[in-house]
Amino acid sequence: VRARHLVDFKGRNVYMPHVERLAIPLRIVHGAENACFHPAGSEKSYAWLRAHNDPTLYSLVRLPKFGHIDCIFGERAASLVYPQILEHLERTL
Repeated sequence: VRARHLVDFKGRNVYMPHVERLAIPLRIVHGAENACFHPAGSEKSYAWLRAHNDPTLYSLVRLPKFGHIDCIFGERAASLVYPQILEHLERTL
């Protein structure tokens, strides 16, 4: 968040200079009510990836009424989120 761009878990700028390394199928899943990471950040990352690589590699799923961890551990994750992830995996693997 502080870096204001994509960084690895140590805060290093490893993605921005080498966007071609992210030319892989990615689905970004983001809870619209996420108070830790604003949805605009996912939207910017999604747009940036699509601008620099084949846009068909990427998809963005915004989940209304889902917060930060709800997409993985939330009460409705198994019925509403996991199918989104499974569809992406089945389509791209």
